[in-house]
Amino acid sequence: MLLAMFAGMALGMALSMPFALVAGALFGAMEVMLPVMTTGMVAGMIVSMAAAMGDIGFAWAARAGAYSGIVVVVATYFANAWIKRKASQWTS
Repeated sequence: MLLAMFAGMALGMALSMPFALVAGALFGAMEVMLPVMTTGMVAGMIVSMAAAMGDIGFAWAARAGAYSGIVVVVATYFANAWIKRKASQWTS
């Protein structure tokens, strides 16, 4: 299962890399590259570990990847807002 997790993480990152490179140059790393690459890693790990434990369908894998992607994007933007709010305290 550990090998499946690493393989899924690498595959998720590889599949999200083209979008991250194209859109990252236009919008910036925090806005595009960090959420896209983290989503690829998390979704790849979740789906590959579930597939290693049992037989899953394509629809289930797509749904799990989409839900984990939404959670990662929301968490990334909340973390970004929190860090920007605290930055003035940390730098002064």
